Amino acid sequence: MFTIFRPPLVKLALATVAIPLLAACATTALSPDASPESAGSAREYSTQDELLRVAGVGDNQAVQSLLQAGVNPNQATASGWTPLMTAASSGRRDVVQTLLQAGVDPEQTNDKGWTALMWAALRGHADVVQTLLQAGADPNRADHKNQTALMLAACPGRSEAVKALLQAGANPNQADERGQTALMVAAFKGHQAVVQTLLAGGADPNRTTVEGETALMAAAFGGKPEVVRMLLAHGANPRRSNQKGWTALRIAETHGRSEAVQFLRRVGKRGRGS
Repeated sequence: MFTIFRPPLVKLALATVAIPLLAACATTALSPDASPESAGSAREYSTQDELLRVAGVGDNQAVQSLLQAGVNPNQATASGWTPLMTAASSGRRDVVQTLLQAGVDPEQTNDKGWTALMWAALRGHADVVQTLLQAGADPNRADHKNQTALMLAACPGRSEAVKALLQAGANPNQADERGQTALMVAAFKGHQAVVQTLLAGGADPNRTTVEGETALMAAAFGGKPEVVRMLLAHGANPRRSNQKGWTALRIAETHGRSEAVQFLRRVGKRGRGS
C-alpha cells in the first residue's frame, strides 16, 4: 500500500482504501518546532537548551555568543535533535551558516534518521537546502524508512527544494521501504510542477512499488487528471496492473475520479484503435 507523507505535526488517522494504494502522506518523526524533550521535563534548563531555542527563532547573534562561550553545537538531545536541525527546519539560513562554520556535522541524524537537510526539504526552505548541500550534506541519504529529502520535498510540493536536490545529484528513482518514489508521492498529491521537474530529471513513470503500483495509479487514485496526462506523455503505461490486477483506469473508476476516468478511457480507446 502506498504511504504518503504528512507534515510531522499533523496527527490524523491514516486513510484506508479498498485496494493497495497510497494510504497517507505521513511521518512519525517529531517536529523540532516542538520541544525535543518533554515540555514537562523536570531537568534544569541549560545553555544547550538555549542554543537549540535561539537557533530555531533565528537569533544569530545569540547563537554566536553561545558558541563563543563554549557551548557544543553538535550536542544533541536525547531524541537526537540538534541546533542545526532546528535552524534548518525553521528556514534560518544565517544561523545554519554560522553553525556550519563552527564545525557542525550536516549529516548528524535524530532518532528517526532525519538530517537537517531532510527538515529543510520538507519545509521547502530551498536556500537552506542549497547551503547544506554545499556543506556536504548527502542528497541521497535515507532515514530509517528509506525516505529521502527528495521524497519529503515532493510531498508538500516544494518545487524549488526538489530542483536544488536534483541538481545536487539526488536520485529521482530512489525508493522507500515500500518501493515508493518521490514521483509517486507528487503524483498522488497533484503537484504538477514537482511531477514535471522529476520527470525532466529522469524519474521513471513506470517504476513500481512492492505491490505493483505506479505513479499513474497514484495520480488516478488521487483524482489528478492533469498529472495523469503528464505521466502518459512521458511514457507511463496505462495497461499495467498491480498485484491485485487493477489498472489505473479501474482504480479511478472504483474511487469515483470522473475526470481521470474520462481521460484514461480516451487513451484506452486510442490504444485499441492503433
